[in-house]
Amino acid sequence: MIKTLRSSNTIGRFFASIALIFPIIGFLAPKGITLLAIFASLAGFVIFKIQNRNINFMGRPFIILFFLIALWALITSFWAPNIVSASIGSIKLLANLLVGATFFSLLNSVDLIERKLILRSLALGFFIILGLIIIEVLFENPINIFLKNVDTHHLKTEGIFLIGAFWLHSPTVVLSLIIWVLCCYSLDKNSINAGYKKSTYTIIAGFSLILITASLIGYITCIVAILIGLIGWFGALVFRKKVLIAVGVVITINALALPFLINETDDFEVKITNNIPLPTSAVHRIKIWGFVAEKISERPLLGWGMNSSKHFSDGKNMVYSASGGYLGEALPLHPHNTILQIWVELGLPGILIFLCLGYYFFKITYQSSKPDLVKAIILGQFLTFFIFSSLSFGLWQAWWLCLFWFSASFMKLAVTFNSND
Repeated sequence: MIKTLRSSNTIGRFFASIALIFPIIGFLAPKGITLLAIFASLAGFVIFKIQNRNINFMGRPFIILFFLIALWALITSFWAPNIVSASIGSIKLLANLLVGATFFSLLNSVDLIERKLILRSLALGFFIILGLIIIEVLFENPINIFLKNVDTHHLKTEGIFLIGAFWLHSPTVVLSLIIWVLCCYSLDKNSINAGYKKSTYTIIAGFSLILITASLIGYITCIVAILIGLIGWFGALVFRKKVLIAVGVVITINALALPFLINETDDFEVKITNNIPLPTSAVHRIKIWGFVAEKISERPLLGWGMNSSKHFSDGKNMVYSASGGYLGEALPLHPHNTILQIWVELGLPGILIFLCLGYYFFKITYQSSKPDLVKAIILGQFLTFFIFSSLSFGLWQAWWLCLFWFSASFMKLAVTFNSND
């Protein structure tokens, strides 16, 4: 066993297996991404140590900021509605950050041959899952019915469109983030120097397939996230570093002002729905944001404490649209918006740490020597993830954070693969 682990091929094959399994887990059981990340980090670290190989750890600023966000989350537990839930959530957050940072560092330490093997496996996993999702859509979910016995009675078939297959949302999100990695992997030094045609064709083909798939299952959030990512990618190609600065400024203003703008807007829901026809789920989301914004205004400085979103008693009250239609609970589990969740739970210190993390991300991207095309792809993936975070998932969901780590780690691998760093 030890002899096998010491083999020069072990690291490449191990992480190539993880890269192949990652999209498949995203299709079969998205929450299993957390277990996969834990296993990959621990086992990978052991193999590196057995082989006595150097590990390129993340930069100190990121490590310090990760520690600060976990520490502040733990401190807020003392005034959280449920101190046990808040404390456990803080510890889980720290563990998730340690696992993710370890995986990122290990993947950033493999050699060029290993990078190629890992990225090829990721591409294979991507196309396998894309094919499975297409089969699910065209033949009305035979795989999930067979494996999970999912209830399909609520599905609506409109022509070739299959509306209501919510279990396909998570794997579609996984594909939406991986495609940016594959776009970067498709580059080589010759194509970068010669022009952007190869990458452009890859982006058009890959994103067209995902957009078509998301449209077939009526996943509007995915369509919006991808389109915003593509707009950022195109803008970065045309305007280069100016777009990075502009995006950073917009996110900063949004992070600092969003809850207060919502509170200052009279009839927030009505003004949006009168101008834009939205499905019931989107109207409910707007109601949730309005409720959370009010909570933020009550404790803007220190927040309500880690995991407090789950424990607001008035969050269980039923809400209705302006027209009287039933929507659901005022706050079901989490705000479905990263910025609002940080504000309501961690207050101003939490949002400032978040902005510092964003600042270092944009600073590193801005100052890097990578070609403009590579920077544009990195920005596109970031914006895609940010929009998903702003419209859908809870910030502290373990599988969602691990999905971020996988996406960022494989992107770093693709970037360094093409630059031979």
